[in-house]
Amino acid sequence: MWIAPRALWATALAVALAAPSAACGDDDDDGGGGGDGGDGQTTSDAGAGDAGGDGGGADAGPGADGGAGETIALPGDAVYPEGVTSLADGTIFVGSAAQGTIFRVPPGATSPESEAFAEGGDNGLVNTLGLYADEARGTLWACSSDLAGTSGIAPGLKAFDLATGEPTGSFDFPGGGICNDIAIDAAGNVYVTDSAAPRILTLPAGGAALESWVEDDRFGGEGFNLNGIEVDGDAVYTVKFNTGDMFRIPIGEKGAPGVVLAVALERPLESPDGLRREDDGTFIVVEGVGRLTRVALSGAAQQLTTLRGDLNGPTTATIVGDGAWVVEGQIVHFSDPTTGPPDLPFQLVRVPLP
Repeated sequence: MWIAPRALWATALAVALAAPSAACGDDDDDGGGGGDGGDGQTTSDAGAGDAGGDGGGADAGPGADGGAGETIALPGDAVYPEGVTSLADGTIFVGSAAQGTIFRVPPGATSPESEAFAEGGDNGLVNTLGLYADEARGTLWACSSDLAGTSGIAPGLKAFDLATGEPTGSFDFPGGGICNDIAIDAAGNVYVTDSAAPRILTLPAGGAALESWVEDDRFGGEGFNLNGIEVDGDAVYTVKFNTGDMFRIPIGEKGAPGVVLAVALERPLESPDGLRREDDGTFIVVEGVGRLTRVALSGAAQQLTTLRGDLNGPTTATIVGDGAWVVEGQIVHFSDPTTGPPDLPFQLVRVPLP
């Protein structure tokens, strides 16, 4: 069933992000976590990763820093960037939620190339959200949704040649929804969150169509639901924007989903968006209230640590070398114009990862 995405997006984001500065001054909100309800299932798989590309840590070669400065400025006054991904050499791709454009930022640059990697409309791009660079297969994956519901183009997963930007595939969401974020496992299976329906979809490696991988009532609710997603070894992790929950879904035999487990954290995440795995099996999560937070699930001592707490409307992040490039999307000004104009230029901000 099609759910009015622009209204859903506006309501959820306006409530959660209207005053990020009031919520992000508490840089000391680092809490330890307590177990995961006694089942031990939330322990990260040591040494296990995903398929490469933007899996956090695995997407950056030694010494790659993604930019000489601490910010990357994006052109235009209505870009509203949302998704971001990167390559091992430090190349960064960032997408526009408002215009659909995908920009490419060369290693060491502080602004994108003059010619866009992909323009809005290419391969059916409308509002570009999550991105994932799959270097192993030479593909840039992008989530596209029609947040205004006026284009007549179905939401879906888009594939582009990573070197040329040429479209290589388009996969509609069955029944509509909001294609939000993307992860890939070592076998090349693609996982995608739907923020409007309580499900995670999958495109099996070499498959021709998206299909529902796992559905769970806990994924649903009022407003904007599942958001960031990541693979860590033999499990998929995802976060829920409107409740701050984090879930773990084991990947079973032949790729079948296991039992959905809620990860018990000391505090709920606040408007969690982008989720990326670090090399050491921990995660970073972008909290829409202005924080970049490390979530350590290894062993019994789960811990949340604030890495930065003064970001301006952050959405997602990608790990390059020893830092995370965080998108300051300021999406609240796109979803609710009554909040006033955004701060310009739109930018990515580098946060060191100690």
